[in-house]
Amino acid sequence: QDANLLELASADLRDDPDIIKVAIALDATAFRLASERVRGDISVVLEAFKHDISILAWAAPSLLADPASVLVLLKHDRRALSFADDTLLEDEAFVQNLLQDKSFGRSFVFELIKKNWRVFATLPDAMRLDKDIVTAAVRRNRRAMDYVPKDDDGLNPFWSD
Repeated sequence: QDANLLELASADLRDDPDIIKVAIALDATAFRLASERVRGDISVVLEAFKHDISILAWAAPSLLADPASVLVLLKHDRRALSFADDTLLEDEAFVQNLLQDKSFGRSFVFELIKKNWRVFATLPDAMRLDKDIVTAAVRRNRRAMDYVPKDDDGLNPFWSD
């Protein structure tokens, strides 16, 4: 009944998603003992994630860098963002996909910027002209101002009177 018995299990058992799911049902921290392949299996990760968000610290790095997997995790719990690979937030397609999903509101943009200010560069122009969003990004890194869209005269609208 002790899920930590996986420590004594063979590599084959640690590589069996069904065995790991049973162990997770007993103790979600058993996830950490799974093989790298199983820790990259979104169905197993979701099973463990339902019990304890902190298991994402043991998820395979490839899973945390996969846009589709991270989107699934974020839909379950937005706190998964803290475990996602930072480079995802520099991927314009991934950010646009997030922004199109109505379950992620404007407040989520601030969470994205807090994790990685560079996400600001991938936002639609309207958001990069939003004073509150610009302020949040610039507070993280003043270079965010380089990504504010210019007006018709080629000037940054936040620098004019």
